[in-house]
Amino acid sequence: MLKIITAVFTVLTLLLLLVTGFTLWGTLAFLLAAAALVGICFFREKLSGKMAFIGVAVATVSFLVSALFGAPGMPHFDESAQSDVLMTEENQGDNDLWDSVVAADIDRMILDGKYDEAKEKISGLPYCDDRSVLEGKLLLAQEEYYSAIPCFNKVESKDEECYSLLIEAMYRQNNGKVDASLCSKAQDAAYDCPFDPYLMYFAGYSCYETDQYVQAAYYLSKTLEMEPENPYANYYYALTAYALGHTEQATAFLDYAGECAAAQDGLDDLLASIEEYKKLMEEGKQ
Repeated sequence: MLKIITAVFTVLTLLLLLVTGFTLWGTLAFLLAAAALVGICFFREKLSGKMAFIGVAVATVSFLVSALFGAPGMPHFDESAQSDVLMTEENQGDNDLWDSVVAADIDRMILDGKYDEAKEKISGLPYCDDRSVLEGKLLLAQEEYYSAIPCFNKVESKDEECYSLLIEAMYRQNNGKVDASLCSKAQDAAYDCPFDPYLMYFAGYSCYETDQYVQAAYYLSKTLEMEPENPYANYYYALTAYALGHTEQATAFLDYAGECAAAQDGLDDLLASIEEYKKLMEEGKQ
């Protein structure tokens, strides 16, 4: 009976160690339990008095020691994990500051045409949306539009800057032409960033260029709510109104587009286009 009890405690101690891990105290407890089992098995007849019961007691105590101290220091592990989290949180602000500083340096390098240095700096940044935007900026500056587009596209939470850069890359890749893909992306940008006048304007412009006049009128009207003196928005809103059959409205907006363009420098091409469309509208031509 004593052999069975001691054997049970020894086996339980071993199983406990297999589950929790062979720590120092757990291993010593198992060795004591095993020694008690061996003593009772081989020297049972020679044990006098209470020695056999002492062996069982050793096995029992060994099991309890293994149960209490055999686990791999869970409280200490928790403290270590909490310490790591706290350290990470403390360093997060420094990392964000460092990333911002490095990003600003990379932006300056790209503007200065130091593309190799910028590329090397980018390679040292962690993979994230900000890194993708910087990679896209670099490729856009190098006129590698086809490669720049995926960099901006894979950004999960696009802001106004990312959308603007993506649209620019797609527009340049298309050699200044608007296709269905660019128009769709421009409308996505206007939906996600409804308070950005440029993105709203480009959505309207791209819809006009793809003959989606009702949508163009909507986006351009929203642009004019934010920038009523935008000459290009007034110009394309006039063309859109004319395409929809609102000739008087189109003429009024075209005249106002001319006034806004004349008040700004460097818009001679737009002024010429406005005068050309005025004549076409007077002649009743599309």
